[in-house]
Amino acid sequence: MNQEPWISAVVTLSVPANDLASITPAKAHFTSAGFEVHAPLGSSFGIAGPKSLFESTFDRVLMVNDQELVTSVTTESGEADLPLDSLPESLRKVTESVRFIEPPPLVFG
Repeated sequence: MNQEPWISAVVTLSVPANDLASITPAKAHFTSAGFEVHAPLGSSFGIAGPKSLFESTFDRVLMVNDQELVTSVTTESGEADLPLDSLPESLRKVTESVRFIEPPPLVFG
């Protein structure tokens, strides 16, 4: 039985780090959608969940490369940024990006 990949992304808001009136509803939106939401660091916070949840929320097919030492995730077109179109307008207004973190280059030598 193949288990669905569990992936994560960073949500960066375009508001000051102390703007809890914007940060709290943004976190609540992702929690209500079924994501595991991590504590904010400044005006950014992490979200995690099954690949299918990301695909249905952001209306994109995702590619998970787990054949390397470090797993990477992109959209089908190779982008690390997820589109914000499917988010409610109130959330789009305060969201700078939802992005998969690219793995660091591995240097051997």
